Amino acid sequence: MRQLLRLSVVIAAAAASCIVPLADAHAATVKDTVPLRWTLDGAIYSMNQPNTVVAGSYQSTHARPNGTRMVVQTTGLRPFHAYTLWFTFFNHPEHCQHPPSEDRRCGVLDLFNEMTDGSLVFGDGAVADAWGNATFRGFRPVDEVPVGEEQIAHGTGVLTNPLGAEYQATLRSHGIYDPATYGDEQVTTLDGGCHLGEKYVCTDDQASGFRAQL
Repeated sequence: MRQLLRLSVVIAAAAASCIVPLADAHAATVKDTVPLRWTLDGAIYSMNQPNTVVAGSYQSTHARPNGTRMVVQTTGLRPFHAYTLWFTFFNHPEHCQHPPSEDRRCGVLDLFNEMTDGSLVFGDGAVADAWGNATFRGFRPVDEVPVGEEQIAHGTGVLTNPLGAEYQATLRSHGIYDPATYGDEQVTTLDGGCHLGEKYVCTDDQASGFRAQL
């Protein structure tokens, strides 16, 4: 089943922009902050239109030579559900050929272009509170392979060009947090709590950019 998930690709929020601007040769840091938008699954749950901005949400990306930090703060999530933050980056967005809009260089198909060196990796996990609020914080060190089960959903997972990369993010729901049954899997892995035809089917509820459903 996991293999089937990794073969399907959908666009979750085609109108969202989440580019970290290209840095010049002497830049020590680049920053960008963008809102999150509802994906199709999230829009159905929240009774909003897909691609509309999630009120009070933001993705803040701060890239430095030693790595990139991402902070996502949002609301409107499913109360008491476990969520994971998935961190998409393209080390070489100059090779992207499928921009979904004028304000972005990389689209979902560019993940499968080896020249872009794109990856989708685990960023953080959290449980939404009773009002659907949650904050996620992730850091991807430069030139390091993510360690742990299901930490890499696509690509090598290695960030090599932090100041020139394009960054995107997705929040994935894993059902009501149930540590007695799943331990920490719901907040640390791609498929924790996602049992098709059984208890819960995971959904990608919010995104800043596109979501590769892998």
